[in-house]
Amino acid sequence: MATTYELYIMKTCPFCRKVIRYMYQHGIEIPLRDINEDAEARATLERVGGKVQVPCLFIDGAPMYESDEIIAYLEERFVTNAPRKLSIEDHAIRYRTENGTALAEVTYPADGDGSVNINHTFVDPALRGQGMAGKLMEACARELERTGLKAHPTCSYAEDWFRKHPEWEHLLA
Repeated sequence: MATTYELYIMKTCPFCRKVIRYMYQHGIEIPLRDINEDAEARATLERVGGKVQVPCLFIDGAPMYESDEIIAYLEERFVTNAPRKLSIEDHAIRYRTENGTALAEVTYPADGDGSVNINHTFVDPALRGQGMAGKLMEACARELERTGLKAHPTCSYAEDWFRKHPEWEHLLA
């Protein structure tokens, strides 16, 4: 049987907004119940959870409180184990979840002279420290080599990456 989820919130609560922002950034869709707008939700929270505290994530009817604990659960359940793939797009390489949410990217717009400007790298905090930016840069280098384009890195990470990987210096403009 599938696990059921409901997140009880108050829109004005900064801890609730933190959880909602995390869910949005990772494409996680869980039904929300605002206890200020839904009297039944408030009563359910008090009856089942034993107190009126938000955010509260009900997992198969069992309450979980504290925004950091909820985010850690969501990360393990929906982000860490979610299938992901590198997506080579027009002048960008992105690491996406199965539902299409970009968790990391390197962008390289065309300079117009047969070269590109590697101007931006981003890695979601949940993936930092795992070598993701380096994997994106290597994929970018392979794509530039495949297409015959040269690189002009202006992003500090990209500049450092090329210094640390002299095997790709032939791609520099």
